[in-house]
Amino acid sequence: MELEIFQVKLSISLVTKKKLDFAMKLPQNLQKYLGVNPEFKIVDKFSKYFENTIFNSIDMIADIITITEERSKTLTMIKFVEIVEILIGRKGEEITNIKDLVGKKIITFENFTYFKTLQKILNENNIDYDISNVTIKNNKLAYINKSKVSNEQVEILLIKRNINYSPYFLYLQLIENKADFTIIDSFSFVQKYFNTLFMKQNLKPIFPLTKEVEYLSFCFPKDATLLSSQFEKPLDYYKNSGKFDKLFKKYFNISYYEYLSIIGLIK
Repeated sequence: MELEIFQVKLSISLVTKKKLDFAMKLPQNLQKYLGVNPEFKIVDKFSKYFENTIFNSIDMIADIITITEERSKTLTMIKFVEIVEILIGRKGEEITNIKDLVGKKIITFENFTYFKTLQKILNENNIDYDISNVTIKNNKLAYINKSKVSNEQVEILLIKRNINYSPYFLYLQLIENKADFTIIDSFSFVQKYFNTLFMKQNLKPIFPLTKEVEYLSFCFPKDATLLSSQFEKPLDYYKNSGKFDKLFKKYFNISYYEYLSIIGLIK
C-alpha cells in the first residue's frame, strides 16, 4: 500500500524550490518506520481539507490542523505538537488586559478557529465588537463592507473563506498599520518568527489569548483506525528519541523544549 500525504501550498517559493516544511518533513522522516513511500499532493486553499471528497484520492492530511471537537467528529486526528493561541502585535503595543483591545482592529480569517476563540473571549468579557468583511485583491487588503465601528468597540477585519493568501499576509497588515493585532497559534508563529528578520524587527507576541493548551494534528479518515494507529506509534518513538527535537530545531532555529518554555508549558 502506498501512503499519500496531502499538503497545502503555502507559497510559490515552496513549489519552485521544492522545499518541505516541518509538517511535511516529519511524515517523510517516518516513512522508514511505516514502510511506505509518501506521495505529496498539493492544494491551494486550506478550506479544501474539510471538503467531503478530500479522502477520495489521498490517505492523510499532513499540515498543521488544530484539533477541535467539530473536526474530531469527521476526522481521526493524531496530535503531534502543543499550541496556545496568542495575540500578535507591533513592537511598542502594550496590552495588559483583554479590555485594552477596545478601539483596536484585529484581523483574522473566517475559517480559522481563532475567529471563534476571539468571539468567545470578547463575549465572555462583555466587550462589544463589530465585523468588517474584507478580502484580498492583488495581495492588498480590500473592504467588502466597512462597519461603522465606534471607539468603544473592537473591529474585527474578517477575511472571507476560500481566499488564496501569502503566509505572511496577516503580519504585513500589522506592519503596514492596516490592523493592530492578529491571532495565531504559537507553532505557526514561531516557525516564521525565528526565521524572518522583518518579523523580529517589527512584531512581537503580546500574550496568550487563552490559557487552554491545544494540539496540532495530522488527519486521517474517521474510519482509518488501523492506518492512523500505525502512524501514531513511530511518531511517539520519534519524539521520545530526540529526533523530533532535532528536526524541530532545524526548521525553527529553537529546540522543541525551548518552544515549550516560550509558551509556558515547561520551566
